[in-house]
Amino acid sequence: MDTLLYFTKVNLYWVLLYGIYWLMLRRHTFFKLNRLYLLGTLVISLALPAIQVNTTVTEIPEVVSATTQNVATLLVDSTPQTDSVDWGFMLKVIYIGSVVYMLLRLLKGIYHIAFLIKKGEFIPCENYTLILLPNN
Repeated sequence: MDTLLYFTKVNLYWVLLYGIYWLMLRRHTFFKLNRLYLLGTLVISLALPAIQVNTTVTEIPEVVSATTQNVATLLVDSTPQTDSVDWGFMLKVIYIGSVVYMLLRLLKGIYHIAFLIKKGEFIPCENYTLILLPNN
């Protein structure tokens, strides 16, 4: 599961840094610098999720902690229970839906190419067959 989280973070960094490129650098003609930025962001995106930030936590005194727990239990008991959303399942559904959609687009494109080939005029050449389409 840690690997999935790592790759998710890498992809989010890629999207964020590419968005910055698209907004600020895509119209500039510094092609070498643009390429360097894009390649650098790929490497940086692989390294950023591996960095861990340690935060220091101070202990809460017993009296404050006990009072907070009592107030928290009162608040939890008085609020109605709601069903939580299973985000893992939702991501799987979105992913599978996207895969099915792209597969259908691919099959539609293949069908369209096959239809064009069927309508075309075949001209045999030495190592290949040239197909002339009816609309030039």
